[in-house]
Amino acid sequence: SSFCYSVFLLKKHNRSPRTGSGVLVASLCAALFACAAPSPPLPPSLELPAPVTDLHATRKGNNVVLTWTLPQQTTDGEGIRFLGPTRICRSQQDKLTECGQPVVELAFSQLETSTTKAATNVPQRVAARYLDPLPADWMRNPAASVTYAVESLNTSHRGADLSNQVRVPAAATEKPPADFAAQLTGEGIVLTWSGPLLSIAGGDAAPHYFYRVYRTEKDAPPALVGEVQQGTQTSMRLVDHSFTWENTYDYRVNLATRLTAGSPHACPGEANPLPACKDSMDVEGEDSASSTIVAHDTFPPAVPTALQAVFSGAGQTPFIDLTWNPNTDADLAGYNVYRRDSSGQPTRMNTELVKAPAFRDANVSSGQTYFYSVAAVDARANESSRSEEASETAP
Repeated sequence: SSFCYSVFLLKKHNRSPRTGSGVLVASLCAALFACAAPSPPLPPSLELPAPVTDLHATRKGNNVVLTWTLPQQTTDGEGIRFLGPTRICRSQQDKLTECGQPVVELAFSQLETSTTKAATNVPQRVAARYLDPLPADWMRNPAASVTYAVESLNTSHRGADLSNQVRVPAAATEKPPADFAAQLTGEGIVLTWSGPLLSIAGGDAAPHYFYRVYRTEKDAPPALVGEVQQGTQTSMRLVDHSFTWENTYDYRVNLATRLTAGSPHACPGEANPLPACKDSMDVEGEDSASSTIVAHDTFPPAVPTALQAVFSGAGQTPFIDLTWNPNTDADLAGYNVYRRDSSGQPTRMNTELVKAPAFRDANVSSGQTYFYSVAAVDARANESSRSEEASETAP
């Protein structure tokens, strides 16, 4: 710049450098001044967390369970260094334009969170969960709904916008049965409970009620066993055939309210609020106390039936063939075959389980009468009672 200033002075006193040099100096000065010119200053980042986009809401009893993923970036696309509090927003209106008075404002340390395992070079995702008890006076109208959103703030308590909005029905739920019980039987795990008589009058638009039974085992999510419609009966029964022997299970039941097609309630949505719709939906009540079952198999399979004994021996080594109806138990391992004479006790003839419903006794003596019976054996060595006897005489 001092060099360019000297050229300026030369021009001021009508003292020009040589023509070629003047052009070069002017060009250099222009370049120097262009490089030295400062760019417009960038505005400071407000570090506003990007709005949540995956808020979900589920009714359980008289509570609403909210889940979402905490934001990882700011609205400027930068990583969040320190996340501020989160506001839980709730309204009886179809749409939230602002959070207004939040249900609660939770610091990061107060959030119930869990971290999911991330792939290589992908930041871990942190899921948050909040359980919101619905106000009692909001649940008096079964056609009403509640809209939720969350707002993530920075450490200066400033946020960019509300999350996606979700809606849940505000219908009240019924209490679970107090006498729910599970019992292990040869038929399966029998689940029983009782409940009050509930009216099902009122047509399709009226709420209906049904029981929903869940089964839980270690390190697995709850599995729906089945549903029983509540009507005029007070004693309910459901048999679980889908379990696996030697596992331990916890069973629970809840009474759900079904807002059926034609009722004027509003459907919940995962996008911005949906208009009122007429699809049916279920609102589950609280779960009953659990009933624990250790599914240890001590139950024998069914007794074989239709045993027949037929002698064959003309022109060949004599033998007696046995046949019976096949056992249909899913865990059948095979059969044991027993024989006795007219004065003795039955003794087992096979050293290994007989796999097919047939057996040949080649150790027979002429003039002797034999009495046969068969028992079924399952995969856990439970043996059934012996079948009715079938007899045959070797001529």
